[in-house]
Amino acid sequence: SSTVVQFAGTFAVWIIADKLGLSAIITIVVYAITIARTAPRRMSARRRVSTYSVWESAVFVLNVLAFVLMGLQARSIVGRLSGDGQGEAFLFAATVLAVVIVARLVWVMGYVALIRQFKRFDGEGQKRDAPTFRGAVLVGWCGMRGLVTLV
Repeated sequence: SSTVVQFAGTFAVWIIADKLGLSAIITIVVYAITIARTAPRRMSARRRVSTYSVWESAVFVLNVLAFVLMGLQARSIVGRLSGDGQGEAFLFAATVLAVVIVARLVWVMGYVALIRQFKRFDGEGQKRDAPTFRGAVLVGWCGMRGLVTLV
């Protein structure tokens, strides 16, 4: 029952944001963060685990649906491009993809460098190691997945 209420609440927040002319996606993200912060006080651990499983499944199904719909649209879009236009479009898409990947890697590497710099000045009480640059490359590469990255 709490999962149904969460779905209904999420849908209601989306509609309200849309009616108010706000970004529905950003509004939903803020709503989700708020729910995640208050859930431990309002829900038992067992209920949170089952709710989490339902949301993970819903996100997976919606990602699959979105990518299938994009794939169905891609054929007609590519078909409308002429010979030269098709090459230019693919070059442009590859350039944008490369810029996004490099920008994400640079961002994550810069963040890790900053964290490592601050860790140098931390006291002896720290038990965690500073993040490594190998780990930063892994996070930078693996973080680009799913539909939210495209929004």
